[in-house]
Amino acid sequence: MIEKFLELINTSFIEKHVLNHGYNIVSATTYMLIFVLITVVIYLILKRKNIDLDYKFALATIPHLVFFTALRVMEDQKLFPRTANPLNPFFYTISPGIWFLALAFILVSFFISRKISKKFFSGEYKYKIFAIFSFVLIPFLIIDLLNFNSWLGVGILIGVTAVFSYVVFFILKKHCKTRGLVKEGYNKLCIFSHSMDSLVPFTSNLCVGGASALLLSELFLFSIGRIFIVLVFIYLVDRTVSKKEQRHLLKFVCFVVGLAPALKDLFLIGIQF
Repeated sequence: MIEKFLELINTSFIEKHVLNHGYNIVSATTYMLIFVLITVVIYLILKRKNIDLDYKFALATIPHLVFFTALRVMEDQKLFPRTANPLNPFFYTISPGIWFLALAFILVSFFISRKISKKFFSGEYKYKIFAIFSFVLIPFLIIDLLNFNSWLGVGILIGVTAVFSYVVFFILKKHCKTRGLVKEGYNKLCIFSHSMDSLVPFTSNLCVGGASALLLSELFLFSIGRIFIVLVFIYLVDRTVSKKEQRHLLKFVCFVVGLAPALKDLFLIGIQF
């Protein structure tokens, strides 16, 4: 029994982790559970301190996500060795190790920012200081930007996402009875982040060229379907979850799940195309 368990660990995690062979059902499920656990830990810690994962908190985490994504992409460029050993510092440059590193950095920097804000600014600038703290990671971003080969691809993805999101917001505002979907900033963050993530295949094929109109149409329809699912999720959260803190937690998860992979793909488009 123990030998089979160890063999499962080796084939499902260690070998795939080191050789970068992607995910299987076991590893994907495990990583999803780890992500949920990390999110719950953040929620419980902040709740104990009477801190809400509100819209301002989500905005302040964006630079943190950008810089940690830059660190993650450095591994994709083979700048770091890949390892499955948690005692090796390079383990924390890829999933799931980087999640724990990001969790520790975000929590520590937020609580330090909160103390500084209370002591010197009457607590008014905790989110701004929290965002500024992330800039200690800016060398990772600079290294990635220096390796960019296609600023055009990055610009196209950002531009297409901005136009796509604006059209979604416009349609919801003009023709949807539940106009509150686009009034709340958190909802806009969720829509924008998943718009960018879902448009990556469309933009990549557009940049490479040679893709048929049928393929591009299918990829664009996939983006529309993805946003529809996100809208349904937001609607159900707003209608069924009574506690504001729990609504914010679910929307924060939705936002991060969309933005984190979108940022990684954004960097890879700039580097690889």
